[in-house]
Amino acid sequence: MGLTAWIVEGIEIQQQQLRIQDEIAHNPNPTTVQDIKVAKMKEKLIKRFENLMNTAEYQFPDMDFTELVYRPSPWSKGKKSESDDAVITRHVPLPSQVYSSPSMPRAYRDAKDTEIILRMGEANDALQAIRTEIGYKSYVYRAQIRPYKGKNRGTRGWDNIKRSDRELKFHQKAYTTALAALRILGASAEVLAQYKDITKEDLRTVTAVSEPNARGQSKEKLAWFWSLDVAGDSDGSEHLEERE
Repeated sequence: MGLTAWIVEGIEIQQQQLRIQDEIAHNPNPTTVQDIKVAKMKEKLIKRFENLMNTAEYQFPDMDFTELVYRPSPWSKGKKSESDDAVITRHVPLPSQVYSSPSMPRAYRDAKDTEIILRMGEANDALQAIRTEIGYKSYVYRAQIRPYKGKNRGTRGWDNIKRSDRELKFHQKAYTTALAALRILGASAEVLAQYKDITKEDLRTVTAVSEPNARGQSKEKLAWFWSLDVAGDSDGSEHLEERE
């Protein structure tokens, strides 16, 4: 596993931690099936951590990972546990997650340049996913909720909205994580100018996405990320189609 693959693995581990936290938060009173699902997710995550640390010893042979001082994690909320729950708040030893020190091997300190590039990719992926979910929600309101009236108005549509809201929150967290890493790593002003904090208002559904020719849509103000050039254009994508 080379440097790029090692950092990618670390980033994916962080995202998996977010997924497990989301699963737990979404099911405060889990069924047996849900408990088993989370247990399996944790088991896979533990194995990925073991692989990451074993590879790190070969990637940075002069690095003492036991001496790293980690930055506060926004996910842990001060929780410390010796149980397997600790795996979802465990620190990932990426350059963006630790306080840098001159005593660190140069190879590790220089790895931040590679992480910056990969974090930009993570941010772009998250923004594309956010745009897709907003577009999908706009479609659901138009096609599955507005046409129906009464108490049973768009039951299926509201279920789809809830699922989409959950995905939106996950991708917003992933984006926020990537942005925080870029700032910590000292990305250039040009890079940081591309990415801004996402507000609640930015995540609202917009008619201009699901109905570009609708009356009055030209007056709607789109969030900043709709004009950002990220991988894969949102126009005409699957977010305007119904999901099963």
